[in-house]
Amino acid sequence: NLETIIFADGTTEIPAGAARDCKNLKNVIIPEGVTSIGYRAFIHDSSLESIVLPSTIKSIGSDAFNDCKNLKIIHIPKKTLSIASDSFSSSNNVTIYGYENSYAQTYALDNDIPFVVLDDEEEETGNGFNLKNNGHCIINAASSFSYDSWTNWFGIAGYKIPLERYQEVFGKKYTKHIYQQNISAWGGNCFGMSTSSVLFYKGKLTTTDYTHDVSTLTAGGYDDMTSSDGQYYLRLKNNSELTKLIERYQIWQGSNEFYRSYAKDVLNYNIDTSAETFTNIVSKIKTTREPFLVLVHWKSGGKNVGHALVVDSSRTPTDIGDGWVRIYLYDPNNPYYEYFDGKTPDSSYLQAENRYLDVNTTNGKWKMAAMVNGNGNSTTSIGYDASGNKITGSSIVFVDANDYPIDFNTKATFTSPDDSTSISYASDNFEVYDANSKLVYKMTNGENTYINTDKVSEYVDYAYIEGMDTGFANGKLILNKGTYTVNVNKGAVAYMSDGDYAGIVANGKTTVKNSGSTTLSVQSDSSTDVNVVIEDAAASNYTSIDTTLLVDDSGCEISLDGSKLNIQTEDEQKIDVAVITYENETEMTNISSADISDLDVTNISVTGILLNKSTLSMKVGESFDFVAAVLPSDAIAYKLNWSSSDTNVATVSADGKVKALAAGTSNISVSVNGVTATCVVTVTSGNTDNGNADSNGNNGNKNDSNTSSDQNSQPVTSDMFVKSGDKLSKGKVTYKVINAENNTVEYFKTKSMSTKISIPATVKLNGITYRVTKISDNALKGHVKLKTLIIGKNVVTIGKNAFGGCKALKSITISSKITKIGANAFKGCKKLKMITVKSTKLTKNGLKNALKGSSVTTIKLAGTAKKKYKKYVKYFAKSNCGRKVYIKK
Repeated sequence: NLETIIFADGTTEIPAGAARDCKNLKNVIIPEGVTSIGYRAFIHDSSLESIVLPSTIKSIGSDAFNDCKNLKIIHIPKKTLSIASDSFSSSNNVTIYGYENSYAQTYALDNDIPFVVLDDEEEETGNGFNLKNNGHCIINAASSFSYDSWTNWFGIAGYKIPLERYQEVFGKKYTKHIYQQNISAWGGNCFGMSTSSVLFYKGKLTTTDYTHDVSTLTAGGYDDMTSSDGQYYLRLKNNSELTKLIERYQIWQGSNEFYRSYAKDVLNYNIDTSAETFTNIVSKIKTTREPFLVLVHWKSGGKNVGHALVVDSSRTPTDIGDGWVRIYLYDPNNPYYEYFDGKTPDSSYLQAENRYLDVNTTNGKWKMAAMVNGNGNSTTSIGYDASGNKITGSSIVFVDANDYPIDFNTKATFTSPDDSTSISYASDNFEVYDANSKLVYKMTNGENTYINTDKVSEYVDYAYIEGMDTGFANGKLILNKGTYTVNVNKGAVAYMSDGDYAGIVANGKTTVKNSGSTTLSVQSDSSTDVNVVIEDAAASNYTSIDTTLLVDDSGCEISLDGSKLNIQTEDEQKIDVAVITYENETEMTNISSADISDLDVTNISVTGILLNKSTLSMKVGESFDFVAAVLPSDAIAYKLNWSSSDTNVATVSADGKVKALAAGTSNISVSVNGVTATCVVTVTSGNTDNGNADSNGNNGNKNDSNTSSDQNSQPVTSDMFVKSGDKLSKGKVTYKVINAENNTVEYFKTKSMSTKISIPATVKLNGITYRVTKISDNALKGHVKLKTLIIGKNVVTIGKNAFGGCKALKSITISSKITKIGANAFKGCKKLKMITVKSTKLTKNGLKNALKGSSVTTIKLAGTAKKKYKKYVKYFAKSNCGRKVYIKK
C-alpha cells in the first residue's frame, strides 16, 4: 500500500528492484547526487504517473520503468548519457520531458517515444523550491519589519513604505505629490517576500548582497529575535538591505511592467479553460519544479484582500481523488524557522508545512484556506465551497517570475503605455464613461459589474497592486486613448497618458473628467474637499503640483501645461499650491484661485532672502525693524517666518521687529519654504553708543534703524548684503562665495545622495549668476552612492579630499581650466581606476599628493592635454602625486 517513497539525502544510486511491484506508488522523490537508476527499479508500478529525475542522473538501467502503465511524464536531465533500450517497455503512455539536443531527445526519437522540449528557463533546479531552505524566515507582519503604525487618507491603519523606495523603482518623476496621493496603508509585504524568495532560489539575486546583524540570508535572513506575549519571532530592521529589496518588489506591483506580466498570466475561470490550465500547472511543477507565484484574492468583512504565496515545488503535487490535486505552498504568513532554542515560537510558525492549495484538473475548481490559525484550522476559506459554488470575490492567478527584474537600474513605469489612457483606482463604487457618455466600466461594492471590451484594451480587476490594503477594490484600466468621465463615490482616481499624471482623492461623491493629459474638470453634488495632483512629465524638466480645492456642483477646472498653471473656480478660494520640479521644491501659501491664470509655477518660487543687516549690535532695551526681501522679486504668496535662536537674549515679532532683552548673542532668522537668511545680533548692557533712542526704543542712527513695519517698503538688493565667505543654497547644494565682486563661488557641499552629480559651470543664487570655480575641501567626502561626476568648465581648483570615500565613483574628467587638485582628493575611491585629463594647466605643485590613497592606475590624456605628455609624466610621478600611475595618450 506504499504511496510515497522519498530516497534519503546522500543516496548515490537507486539499486535494482528498489521499488518494484509497488502497485499503489504515486510519488517518488529522488535527491540530487543520485547518478543511476538500477535494473527493474520501478517495474510494475502501475499507479506511478510522473517522476522527476535529479540533474545528476547519468544512466537508467534495463526495465527500470517497465510496465508502468500510467506513467505519463518523466523528466530526464541533460547529464543522462545512457538509457537501456527496454527501460520503458510496456509503458506505452509515457512522454519524456528533456532538453534540445540532449541524449534523452535522441533516445526518444530512436524509440518512438513522445518528447517535449523544455525551455531554457526550465533547467532542472535540484529538488525544487523548499519552504524550509528557500522561504524567508520572518513573518509577513508589520512588527517583523519594525514598521511604525500609520493611517492613510481614509483612516485605514497599516504602515507606509518610504518615498525613497518608490523612487528607486520608478525614478524621481514619481514625486512626493504622487506618492502622497497613492500611498497605501500596507498590511503586509507578501508579494515582495514571495518574489524575492523565488529570485534568490533561481540564483537571479545574490544572497551575499543582503547581509544582516545575525546572519546572511542563506542562514536565515533576519536581524534579531524578539517576543510578544511570550511568543518569539524574528525581525528585520527598517533599513535592512533585505527589507529594502522586499519593499521594491512590493511597490513594483504598481508598474506597467507588472500589469503586462499579470495580464498575461490571468486565468479565465470557467469549466472549459481552468481544468486545462490546472493540468498544465501541475505538469510543469512535476516536470520542472517551477516555483510559481500564487496570487489569490477574496472578500473579508466586505473588504478586498489579497495574498501572495509560492509553490513549494520540492513536494510533488499529490492526487487526492476525484480530479483534485494538492499543490504545496510556502506562505509568508507561516514561515519556517527551527532554532528558537527552547523559546516558544510565534504561532504563525506552527503551520509552515501545512499550507496547500487544491485544484481540480477535471472541472477547473479550486479551494484553499487563505489563512490558518496556530492549530491549523482555516480562518478563511476561498475558491469554491463544498457545494461547488464559487465563493464571492475569490480569484487566483499563477505567475511565472522568470521575467521579473533583478535590479531597478532600469526604472519601471507607472504611467500608461503608449497610445493609451490608464485609469488607476482605489474605490469600491465607481463608473467610467467615454466621450460619448457610453458606459465603459462599472464597479459596484467592490465587484466588477460591467466592462465594455471594445473600449478596454486591457484590464486587470482586483490586481494585487500597490494600494490593495486600503480596503478598496484596486486596479488599473488600460483604455483606448481618449477622454473619460469617472463618477466615484469615495476613493482615488488617476488618469495617466503621454507620460503625465492627473489624479484626485475624494471623500465624497465626485465626478472627474480628463481633457488632455494634464487637465481635469471636477464637480460634486455636495461640497467636498478634493485633493488634486497633476504632473507634466513628458520632458525631463518635469513639473508637479499638489493642491486641495473645495468642489461643489458648479465645478472647477485645473490644468498644468508645462509649468503654466490654470485654476478656474466659480467662487474665489484661498488655497495652497505645492510645486515640485526636477530642480527644487516650493510652496505657495494662501494664494487666491483668481490669481492662477497661466501662472508659471517655476518662476514664482522663493530662491533667496535678503536682509538689511547680516550683523547687528544692540543695547539692552533697544528694538530694531528688519527689512527682508525675497528673490525673485515677482515671487508671490509667500509667508516670512521669523525666529530667534535665543529668546532670552532677543525676541523677534511676526513682522520682523527685534527687541534686545539681555546681554548675549542670538541669531535672528527669516525663512520661506526652506530658504533662510540670518543676522547675528550681539546685545550688550549699558547705554547706546549710537545716540538717544526714541520713545519706542528705536535707535537714532538712521543706518541702523527702520521704523517701518512694511517688510517690502524699502528697496533691498542682493549686492547690499552678499559678501565673500557667505554661504548660499540652491536646492540641496550649498555654495560659498569666493569673491562677491567678481561673482565667483565654490561648490561647498550637497545633501543629495544621487548616483550622478554635475558641478555646474554657473549657478544663479539670489538673482545673481555666479561662476563656480572651485570644489571645496571635503565637498563630496563619503558620498558612497556617487558613480558619475561631471565637472563644469569654470572649475579651476579641486580641494583636498574633495571626493574621499566615494566608493562607487567610476569615472571623472579633469576639465580644461583646472590648475590644482588637492591632496588625497580621491582617497578611498575604490572603483576609480582611470582619470581623463583635458586640462593643460596642471602644475607640479598643483598635483602634490593628489592621488595619494586612491586606486587610480591610469591617467588618460585627451585633446590638447596630449601635448603635455612629457611634463605630465613628471608631474604624475609617484614622488609627486603620491601614487604610481600609467600615463596614456
